[in-house]
Amino acid sequence: MRQTWSQRRHRYDGRLSMLRQFSLVLFVPLISLALLAAGGCAAGTDGTAATGSGAPRQSRTIEQVLAAHEPDLLRLRGVQGVAIGEERGMPVIKVYVSELTPSLRARVPADLDGYPVRLEVSGEFQAFSGVVGNGRGR
Repeated sequence: MRQTWSQRRHRYDGRLSMLRQFSLVLFVPLISLALLAAGGCAAGTDGTAATGSGAPRQSRTIEQVLAAHEPDLLRLRGVQGVAIGEERGMPVIKVYVSELTPSLRARVPADLDGYPVRLEVSGEFQAFSGVVGNGRGR
């Protein structure tokens, strides 16, 4: 007896449903295991846990880190100032230098307590003397 189109479609839908069930039974546990393994590898090599953004989780704020390292950075010849900046939505420590030399680049660390350090050529800072502007406080 020849099957109608509706009967063949019903049998095909049944096979497709079994395939979906099989893939759920097989892939959901595999994905769960992969996520658990990735979560277990989230700790850094220095023992610090990593955040979801890929950046290490710092125990001190960037303000505390900058305050602790600012005197040492300002002692370096050629460093004009330091500040907190932002790069791609993440906080960074900016070190303003009068001229970027290989010696200075080697002496300023790439990061301080997990926060990246960025060198920025600013030239020499000049202090203004006297009144700036029209003298009316503006």
